[in-house]
Amino acid sequence: MKGRGVGIVLVLVGLGLGATLLRDQVPVGGAQAPAVGAAADPVAAEAGARLQNEQNTIDVVGRFEPGLVFISTENEVMGQDPFGMFGGSEVQRGLGSGFFVNDAGDILTNYHVVAGESGSGAAQKISVRVMGQEQSVEARVIGLAPQYDLALIRPVGLDAKLIRPIPLGDSDALKVGQKAIAMGAPFGLDFSVTEGIVSSTARQIPIGFSGSGASEGITQKAIQTDAAINPGNSGGPLLDSGGA
Repeated sequence: MKGRGVGIVLVLVGLGLGATLLRDQVPVGGAQAPAVGAAADPVAAEAGARLQNEQNTIDVVGRFEPGLVFISTENEVMGQDPFGMFGGSEVQRGLGSGFFVNDAGDILTNYHVVAGESGSGAAQKISVRVMGQEQSVEARVIGLAPQYDLALIRPVGLDAKLIRPIPLGDSDALKVGQKAIAMGAPFGLDFSVTEGIVSSTARQIPIGFSGSGASEGITQKAIQTDAAINPGNSGGPLLDSGGA
């Protein structure tokens, strides 16, 4: 992943690492009376902490989910008949996610979300839809960076009131163990949210594609999370408890 200035990191891979919660056993005979001001009921205090964490997630989602974008693509390809001979053309469709990054309506996503046939160039048709809207609008490509699996697109004719940018944060300030909230469209289930933690801030993995569309990624630092990531989440934002 990129360094400073790209704190909202595109969700490229989900490395599912389980978390284990360890609870210390405190002998009853050695227990001391709670200090003045301490919670008298540890169970209630723990429940309150859980509720605080839940409320934080609800607040972050409420503030930033409107900036999430559902992306669909279409490419016309040559079909094949059952005997392996070329037949008529057919439409190949793809789904993914993205998010607004400025007031002009530019949408940041993954290159592979908007790539053309065989992963080369841009798709013949790119459409986007925002929350609360049933109709999609077409989008045009502003820039492609296949080597980094990044793309910038812009909707055509979208009402400016529907553009809700999500500010980019600072990935250098991210710490292992922080909350990670992933938003996107897993399996085409648009506007879906999952949550986990940051498992690593500098996982070295190959990311990107060659100019011909072949997967020849450049090894880069990536943020690893155990938040549930599935096909369709690609291009969506990963946020911390402050929404950065």
